[in-house]
Order: sequence, then C-alpha cells, then structure tokens
Amino acid sequence: MGGIYSCLKYSKTDLNFVISVDAAFVEPEFIAFIISQVGDFDAVIPFHKNGKEPLIALYHKNSLTVIKKMLDLGNFKMQNLLHLVNTKYVDSQGYVERFPKLFHNLNRPEDF
Repeated sequence: MGGIYSCLKYSKTDLNFVISVDAAFVEPEFIAFIISQVGDFDAVIPFHKNGKEPLIALYHKNSLTVIKKMLDLGNFKMQNLLHLVNTKYVDSQGYVERFPKLFHNLNRPEDF
C-alpha cells in the first residue's frame, strides 16, 4: 500500500494504473479494458474465479487521504482500503480464459 501511496502522491495524473513488478504477463488490451471501466470510482479492481487483483488495478488520487490514514494507523491490508474507497470490481474471468498467465506472478526462477 505504501508503494501505491507514493505513486499517487507524486503522479501528475488523477488516474494511475498500478501493476506489481512480478506481474509480467499483463496484456495491453487488458490495461485498456480496466481503464475503460473507470467511471466515477476511486479504484477499479479486476476479479476472477481465484480472487481479486488489487495490485494490478486503477487508482484515482482521491484515495490518497484514506491510504495515508491507513498507513499512519499501520493498517496495510488492501482489502480494508477497498472497503473504504469508492471501488468498482470488474469481472475479468474472460481475460483470464483468453490469457491464462494474465495474473501469474514471477517470484522464483522456476516460475519462468
């Protein structure tokens, strides 16, 4: 959550696509899809049958105040943040079926 806070704080844009460094297989088409879902939300979070993906998502600078308060309190759970900001959950199962490695993380050499 600290990384998202820093990115939003120093970003020159209101909307920011966040992606974890170990998510090597995210497709540009999927990013465009998430961005197209923004509407009037502070966070756009993809989900699929295996869960939510808050570290491959879109965040608005409006969420900065809430994130700061959470960090100050030592509350680092992304799920808690998503309950406190105006969040839209976007069904991404169709993209997972088209791109099976879409949310696959590379954490160890054998993950390659």
